[in-house]
Amino acid sequence: MRYLSELEAKDNKVIHLVLNQPIELNENTITIHLANPIQIDQLASIKQDVLDYLRFHLKNDLIDLVGVVNLIDHKRKLYTAEEKLNYLLDKNPSFRELKDRLGLELDY
Repeated sequence: MRYLSELEAKDNKVIHLVLNQPIELNENTITIHLANPIQIDQLASIKQDVLDYLRFHLKNDLIDLVGVVNLIDHKRKLYTAEEKLNYLLDKNPSFRELKDRLGLELDY
């Protein structure tokens, strides 16, 4: 069994990328919410060492570590002033009323 400090020295980038993700605890199961499928493979490469460390130090052989990929819906970035204004108008209808009352328009 490698200790976590030895694991960090060898797989430092993997440790930080994978284990710094949001974690959910449910009884004896630790669920790590990963950002992409590549991190599943990275978690698999360190999973047993992390489990050995946790089981030894917590004195609990029932602990399990699971990785779940959460697909993030990437929204289109707003670049132009018109796109930004339309986004704000859709987000808050009272903003549209304020714009109309003040007679504001975009300058191009």
